[in-house]
Amino acid sequence: MNVTFCHPRSSITFRAQVEPHTKAQACIEGLVGEGFIERADRNRPYALKLQRTNQQLIDSITMEQAGVQDNDSLVILQEEQGAT
Repeated sequence: MNVTFCHPRSSITFRAQVEPHTKAQACIEGLVGEGFIERADRNRPYALKLQRTNQQLIDSITMEQAGVQDNDSLVILQEEQGAT
């Protein structure tokens, strides 16, 4: 299925074809590999949110289990770093 990933800090998007059995964490790793997002700091991991349902996906869930459909948008979330 074709999905659009929305960058966590800008308005740019990345269109990709993903298989229904692909896990959310594998999508994030693929986006890092493509250079769309930088590798996350251990204290600020990424997560995906299915824009259509506003549901945040857990890392181990597959696209099919999350109900992702062709042409859906997945927003990349990243926890904001607090003051140190």
